[in-house]
Amino acid sequence: MFSDDGHCVADPQLMRRALEYVKSFGGFIAQHAQDPSLTSWGTANAAQMNEGEVSAVLGLPGWPSVAEEAIIARDVLLADYVGSRLHICHVSTKGSVDIVRWAKQRGISVTAEVTPHHLLLTDELVRSYDPVYKVNPAAHRS
Repeated sequence: MFSDDGHCVADPQLMRRALEYVKSFGGFIAQHAQDPSLTSWGTANAAQMNEGEVSAVLGLPGWPSVAEEAIIARDVLLADYVGSRLHICHVSTKGSVDIVRWAKQRGISVTAEVTPHHLLLTDELVRSYDPVYKVNPAAHRS
């Protein structure tokens, strides 16, 4: 398994090459799926929580679910194209689950996992401003 642990491989050409290389010895790529251009990751305006009603009310920059889903869709298609294996780390949206399900139904070699906090936390908990509820990727509405 190869990963850029906690950082998205945002460049599609780099991801394609990585998938091609690991295929040669039966490895796989584990992707932290978040498009940094949609989350402003690493900048002063970085997303602080799930994008939605609560982020708007609190005035906190939101993390759109499409930031995760777009990378997963892209990488699933790349993995299929080159015939390689892909693992998606800590899936956090329904749309992401739908994409992985779609891929598996077509025989694309993709696996995924979720974390307990992504199953239990929601953006509503951020209203307390308790930093214990700030996770990456952002907790989404249930």
